[in-house]
Amino acid sequence: MASRQRPAGRGGRAYAEDGGCQRQMRLLGEGRARARAGGRHKPYVRSLREQSERTETRATEVPEPKKKKKGRNFEKSDMAEPPPKRQGGGGGGGGGGGGRPMPPPGRGGPPMMQPPRPRFEPVEREKTCPLLLRVFTKLGGHHSKEDFAVRGKEPKDEVQIYTWKDATLRELTDLVKEVAPEARRRDAKLSFAFVYPDKNGRFVVREVGKTFSYGNGRRLDDAKTLAELSFQIGDYLDVAIL
Repeated sequence: MASRQRPAGRGGRAYAEDGGCQRQMRLLGEGRARARAGGRHKPYVRSLREQSERTETRATEVPEPKKKKKGRNFEKSDMAEPPPKRQGGGGGGGGGGGGRPMPPPGRGGPPMMQPPRPRFEPVEREKTCPLLLRVFTKLGGHHSKEDFAVRGKEPKDEVQIYTWKDATLRELTDLVKEVAPEARRRDAKLSFAFVYPDKNGRFVVREVGKTFSYGNGRRLDDAKTLAELSFQIGDYLDVAIL
């Protein structure tokens, strides 16, 4: 079967479509010739060569593993602060979420409760050894702190009493009346004070309570005990007979 003839091409040759293989060989030969002559297909051939080199390079390269994106470290300052809670009501029927408004605080507030006075358990006097209490009496008032400044030169009107820490001022009043005749008057009043050295070594006279010589229903500080008045073993007791 005769091949179909076409007019002469641009290069001065006549070619026939006589099969895929021969045609490809001819086209490839023409392309190489034109590339050598500097024809217009040179860039196209060069691009094919570069493309083939790139394809081989990509085939030989090992793809690098993708790095995981680290999340942003949020700080407290970056985070938005939550909106303040609403204390009041939302008003109308459509709006919502709010409860009843908080009532205004009352004037003055609740009354302040005073702390209860510490209670000391009574001492079992039959099983507890009594302490020695040095009592100094004076008519008309208390001794001054200068009277106790020098140890061994305390006032002469001294009474030594053996008692316990749970002894009340009423008990001490009755004991003082036995040794001090001035305290037995009907209108006599007794004032008690503790004498002790402070942090600097100087003696302090601190009044702690008063009693009547004869109560007759009148009571001042009769029920107070030495322990409740913060008495420490070694303190003196100064009694003023008024």
